[in-house]
Amino acid sequence: MIKGIGVVNLVHSTGKDGDFSPIEYRVYAPEVEGKTKNAHFQEMFVNARDLQHLQARALV
Repeated sequence: MIKGIGVVNLVHSTGKDGDFSPIEYRVYAPEVEGKTKNAHFQEMFVNARDLQHLQARALV
């Protein structure tokens, strides 16, 4: 997490150079939603796993 960055991204990669696919992003506004970046990430990961049937061998 980087202070001052107002976007949380969830990206899939096969591990090869330049092989990235965006899955979801959210605007980080804690004063509006009261969520942390970690809470956003956890929700996005569960949604990706449950709704899009992604199977990750590693989470980096």
